[in-house]
Amino acid sequence: MKVAIIDCREQRRSYLKKVAKHVTDDVTDVAYFRQADVRAEVVMLHVGDDQQAHDNIEQVLARFRDQSWVVCYYGGAPVAAAKDCSWPNVAVFPASVDSITPGEDFVRTIQEVLARWPERASLTDEWFRETVTGFDSVLEAKLDVLAAVLKDRTPLADRLKRLRRLYRKAFDNNGELILNPNAVQSAARIRNIFFNEEPWEQDE
Repeated sequence: MKVAIIDCREQRRSYLKKVAKHVTDDVTDVAYFRQADVRAEVVMLHVGDDQQAHDNIEQVLARFRDQSWVVCYYGGAPVAAAKDCSWPNVAVFPASVDSITPGEDFVRTIQEVLARWPERASLTDEWFRETVTGFDSVLEAKLDVLAAVLKDRTPLADRLKRLRRLYRKAFDNNGELILNPNAVQSAARIRNIFFNEEPWEQDE
């Protein structure tokens, strides 16, 4: 596995290099992308304003978007090119990363990404982004379905699709969400299944 670290902050770059070296010896670290012909399967990319002053972040992301996982991070705020990027293999860590010692949460995230790279083919398209950003798509789907049922609306099809295999008791043999005539009772039953909580009132 080839790992690249592109970060104008020398101390942080050196720290991350040590983290990556625990997993692979093939680690390239540069202050700016334009300094070298960087090739990597996992890229740690500083996407703050200081980096943008010397590197075109949008071009760097485009360079790696097809074959690499790109973990973006920042000290102050991410530049728009990274913040607005929707490619599934590019993700921005959701908290500021110190310029000297990146912090336990960020290091733990990097370690998990590096450890799981060999399994990339078996992971879902969302796994990488959800791991880096801390976004829980299953929780979002459960909350959206519950809210729709409470409002007596039809839940979105993509939300239901994400939950069918995980919560089979909530669906009938045709894959349709099981609902009661009363919206409150339906929501209570679904909440009990999705969140393992006692229902507000017993189903009849």
